[in-house]
Amino acid sequence: MNFNNANYTTLWDKAGFEREFGRGFDNSRDSVYAMNGDASYDFMVYGVNFYPRDEGLVVAISGAHTGPFRVNYIVVLG
Repeated sequence: MNFNNANYTTLWDKAGFEREFGRGFDNSRDSVYAMNGDASYDFMVYGVNFYPRDEGLVVAISGAHTGPFRVNYIVVLG
């Protein structure tokens, strides 16, 4: 992920999720879990939020960051 002096960034937009998983994200039955993939950084991944307006998934961290940062994730399709 690449953060631009922010505490969130897009994990997938609608088209990216569909490309990766073969269908759109269904907020009523799917889940995405995320964690800090870079132990050297001193902040936490809070979680992943789904925005129904544009069907994007955003990962949030505990502090503003600029530059690359590894996020490990698990996607559960229901």
